[in-house]
Amino acid sequence: MNTGEKKLLRGWTLFLPGGIRLQGAHEYTPPAINISTVDIKTGA
Repeated sequence: MNTGEKKLLRGWTLFLPGGIRLQGAHEYTPPAINISTVDIKTGA
């Protein structure tokens, strides 16, 4: 993982299945995009 990816992930709010929300940023928190990002990064 490069520095750019770390900054990107740190900037997202993480939405987990079931509506659990881990706050990462307050500026932009689109749930659908966050779920997709988690899928890509973790393979969950």
